[in-house]
Amino acid sequence: MGLDIFEIVMRCEREFHIDIVQEDINQLSLRREPPDIAAGEWHDLIWKRYSDWIKHSNNPEQERLCAACGYNLFGLWIGSRCPECGHPEPATAEAAWWATCNIISNTTGCNPNTIRRESLFRRDLGVS
Repeated sequence: MGLDIFEIVMRCEREFHIDIVQEDINQLSLRREPPDIAAGEWHDLIWKRYSDWIKHSNNPEQERLCAACGYNLFGLWIGSRCPECGHPEPATAEAAWWATCNIISNTTGCNPNTIRRESLFRRDLGVS
């Protein structure tokens, strides 16, 4: 696993309060030759895990931290903005898509507006 994909995984785990394991990456990347992951496939994995987490965790009494500044969001509903920095928690698939694109962009330096569902991490976005 290259440094960029490792950084994308870590940022997605932090942003979406989920765990991504090597098997997830292998299942996505080995669908094509040479191995690569489409941004849409990545988003689908993230959204599935995150929506499962929301179903089991949409409780304002559960402790969770803002992905941007680390502020404790205890007492706020999922999808609220952080009162400290204003960072929103993604509450819809579309919001999760843009958050995912921003994570990829911030990691690789590519323009988030050029990322499409069919964009491949290595071939199109320069992920290592």
